[in-house]
Amino acid sequence: MRDFVDFVNLQGAPVLEGQSFEEPTGFAYQPFREAVASFIQEPPAGVTGRVKSIPRAYQRELYNVIPELAAFGFDTAPFYELGPEQARLRLFVGFRYLLTALAAEAPVALLLEDVHWAEEGSLALLRFLLNGLATEKVLAIATYRPEEIAERRERSPTLSVALRAVIQDRHVETLKLERLGRDDVAEMIRLIFRVPEVAPNFVNFVYRETEGNPLFVEETLKSFYEDGLSPRKFAVEGAPIPPDYDVPGTVRGIIQRRLSRLDERTLRVLEAAAAIGDEFTAEGIRAAVSINEGYLADILGGCAEHELVVAVPGVADAYRFAHGKIRDEVYRQIGRRRRKRLHQNVGRYLEERFRAGDLDVVADLSWHAFVGEAWEKVLVFARLAGDRAWAAHEAPEALKHYDRMAVAASKVGKGGFGDELIRRELVELNTRRGEIYLAQGKFADAAAVLEKAKAAAEEIGDRRSLAKAMNLAGRAYGGIGSEKRARANLNSALTIFKKLDATADIARVLYNLGEHQRRSFDLAKAMSYFHMAEAMAEKGGDKSLLMLVSDGIGSIALARGDLRGATKYCRRALKLARATGDRSGEAGTQANLGVALFRAGKYKEAVRYFQEAMAAATLLGNRPVTAFILTLWGVAKYYDDDLAAATDYFERALGIAQETGHRRLEAATRYNLGLALMRRADFGAAVDELRAALRVARNADDTFRQYLCQLELAVAQAEGGRIASAKQYLRQAEARAAELPAFFLQPYHDYVRGRVAWAAGEAKEACEAFAAAAREAKKSLEPYLTLRAQLRLALACAAAGRWGRAEKAVAKAKEAAGNVPGRRFAGMCAHAAALVAAERGARAAATRQFKQAVDHLAAVDSLAAAYARLDFGKYWAEAGQRQRAQPLLAAAARFFENIGNKRKAGRIRGVVPPKKKKPRTKK
Repeated sequence: MRDFVDFVNLQGAPVLEGQSFEEPTGFAYQPFREAVASFIQEPPAGVTGRVKSIPRAYQRELYNVIPELAAFGFDTAPFYELGPEQARLRLFVGFRYLLTALAAEAPVALLLEDVHWAEEGSLALLRFLLNGLATEKVLAIATYRPEEIAERRERSPTLSVALRAVIQDRHVETLKLERLGRDDVAEMIRLIFRVPEVAPNFVNFVYRETEGNPLFVEETLKSFYEDGLSPRKFAVEGAPIPPDYDVPGTVRGIIQRRLSRLDERTLRVLEAAAAIGDEFTAEGIRAAVSINEGYLADILGGCAEHELVVAVPGVADAYRFAHGKIRDEVYRQIGRRRRKRLHQNVGRYLEERFRAGDLDVVADLSWHAFVGEAWEKVLVFARLAGDRAWAAHEAPEALKHYDRMAVAASKVGKGGFGDELIRRELVELNTRRGEIYLAQGKFADAAAVLEKAKAAAEEIGDRRSLAKAMNLAGRAYGGIGSEKRARANLNSALTIFKKLDATADIARVLYNLGEHQRRSFDLAKAMSYFHMAEAMAEKGGDKSLLMLVSDGIGSIALARGDLRGATKYCRRALKLARATGDRSGEAGTQANLGVALFRAGKYKEAVRYFQEAMAAATLLGNRPVTAFILTLWGVAKYYDDDLAAATDYFERALGIAQETGHRRLEAATRYNLGLALMRRADFGAAVDELRAALRVARNADDTFRQYLCQLELAVAQAEGGRIASAKQYLRQAEARAAELPAFFLQPYHDYVRGRVAWAAGEAKEACEAFAAAAREAKKSLEPYLTLRAQLRLALACAAAGRWGRAEKAVAKAKEAAGNVPGRRFAGMCAHAAALVAAERGARAAATRQFKQAVDHLAAVDSLAAAYARLDFGKYWAEAGQRQRAQPLLAAAARFFENIGNKRKAGRIRGVVPPKKKKPRTKK
């Protein structure tokens, strides 16, 4: 309403505002008195005369209600006495004269808020004015809450009738305000705080807590101040909401006040409904509490009128709570014993439906049996519900039921099921929980529950279940980087399965051993295990295992640089994952396929697979895979020169890796974050991040990531002018490479070797290294690395005076640039072409290319832009154009000085030293 008032005032029309209150104020006609009194304190010009001209017969009655009218010179002497009804009519007519006088020049808006609390006199006056002012320039607006009218009817029927008469008047148009949608809630928050944007996580929180109720939105925002928190911190800056933040006390007080007005029978019905859930039926309530069908229909109708519950559209005899907080508050007030009894009653009703063939009630049966403490029933129904959820790939839902089953097993003990049977249940339960945790990437949790499964299996002597748990434990320990324990579990499982002659299980252990060898970079042995597992899976028709093996072989092909083989096997794995409905395998395979396509230059297709993998990982709740895909997406943005987005993705992935304790993932994410910082020319922060990544990789025994970090640290130190340190890191990387396959990342190693030589001024060595990198990168079908190597080769050859070779490298770089994203490559190609044109004496072409290079690179790659300015400045200096050269060289020198390479900055300033100013002499 505040926005409406502001809008009307801007149009030059006055607004008379009045409000009714729940507690009586002691004044008759309170909202009208407040509305007129606030307006006449500063009346517009000309109003005083018109108000004073009201007939004297009505001035006395108006003065009795609004004493402030004495300021207009009202005649306050008694006119003549009338009976109560006649005096009341005279007052009503006087109010009509008054509003007509106020609206003589310009329209007037009369705003009366909360009329559901107004006394009978105010309601009668409002209805009188609606009829008497129908042709005048007066807009009357009254606000009310329907649920308050329903409650007021029970306390004061006369007032309720009067209020309904006003609402149903023929001159009244009723506008029902529906609940706000999510976008409307965001707009409301934005207007309250007067900010251009609101953080999405804060909007989601407020919308979830309030379900679009405007009053609850306002009270929720107020509650942050009351709790000593700054809502702007969450709304604008996007800070995470405290996980234990509770519903505001004001909202709870509003709901409690409404509930306190209900009679005992209605409360009992609502308690039964709250125990059933968010949605309920009359039949379910009758099963929970003993109540006559006719009484129940009346009670539910009254609750709907009070807007406590609403009918579910399209479903006969079904209701839901009008707001989730109402259900929460009703449920919170139920005592423990009564709550237990209600859930037991509802459970018995659902069991009858289950026996009749309604399997969809299994999840509800699991919940009601658990809260009703029917532990033996929990073992049955929680198991069924968990299996159904897991079959539907709803991992979080399945875990919820299995966790209930674990609690029930501890409660039953040696009771009705027997000790051995309970232990068998625990073996199966914890094995299944381990499988789900593995699918979610929660390797530490998986290892913990699988150890419990192993212990229970050993106690009852179940060798097959023990080996199955060991096999899964091997995967779990591999995931957390404990390779020794992974290998021990896998070898023990393989020994047991061979004695049992369990071919299918042996195949799965062989696959896990292949994964173990792949992580250890013994790719030949890993491929051997994969092929053995593949043959056994094909013989047994195990499509699920074939999918895993195909994905593993695709990963090895990817590591070897065989992008065609990687794409082939990953596509095969994806087809099998979809055929078997394995969402977990589908997410991992889509991520690997995306990487293969990305490295092959098929960026749009790769991003599509990343998106699909993210959706599958989110559905499963697999946070490590989610972080892995965020990292891949960040790399895509990095290649596309969107460094801000890339950094954001890397930081989000890093947060997940740290939360889940996934050290290898943390090392990989920090490494990529270091690359982004290096591209932003923040070499100090980049070195810190890369060193942190190196430490984490050492703790996780991740040889591959240590090698990459040492290579990038060599580049960062070289660009910072620390050549000795750069060469030391390069030697460490070469030593680390001895632990990896001989072919592994050789093109990139050569590329980094060239970068270090280039920074050291060793042009000949840089040419050789870049040429080798370009040659090997082309063989492995990696267009991005091929392009970078060719560009660097062109620059190095130009610096070494090998102009013919530089010209060929520029041509090849331009050809490769069409296969990769990234705006900076056009500028880098222009830079190399300018150097060649300058050597050939094509001054116009060289100037044009240098300008194009600086313009392209200034916005996307500050390091490359600095080198372009440096060469452009040298070009002008050699041409004798000192004034043109000086600003370019000064800008390049400032850049290198800012990144810590003061030696290079000094050499640049020495190319064209500034002119010494001649001393001024006095005449």
